[in-house]
Amino acid sequence: MPLVQASNTLTNFGGTANFTLLIGALIADTFTSQFRTITIGSIFYQLGMLSISMSAILPKPHPQPCPTQVNCQEASSQQLWVLYLSLLLTSIGNGGIRPCVVTFAANQFDMTKSGVAGRKWNYFNCICMGVATLTAFTVSLYARQCGLGAWDPKRGHNNLSNSHVGSSLLFVLFYLLLM
Repeated sequence: MPLVQASNTLTNFGGTANFTLLIGALIADTFTSQFRTITIGSIFYQLGMLSISMSAILPKPHPQPCPTQVNCQEASSQQLWVLYLSLLLTSIGNGGIRPCVVTFAANQFDMTKSGVAGRKWNYFNCICMGVATLTAFTVSLYARQCGLGAWDPKRGHNNLSNSHVGSSLLFVLFYLLLM
């Protein structure tokens, strides 16, 4: 992909991802709850991550590598559609997750009571923030130390995609267990 087309694609992706935040916030506040919006957004985000991972692993969805940078084969229209669809799914998922996560965390506090003891010490504070942060740091450090996709884009992206699946499943599981 030529540099101008690549920068336009990246700019369009950034704009779409930021625009979907408004749509996701509107959907969460008007039609569904924050939890459902985060869950549905996570599904779309994971589909986008999966399609990006599969396009990096499989030989058909991307052009052949060109180490010399001379007479390189450009991506076909079908390969570009795979890329655009993957970025669109990721943007839609981003729009469902990002506007709701901060307010979902803030809703866990009971601000009507004074003092720290009066505030709820519940699901988001204890489980999500503590365990998720510990797990993320432990898994990422382990993966880097063992060389599990630290610099290989194919395996590295799969590790990121798999960790997002795990965190989404834990989010739903702990929410259902503790509510």
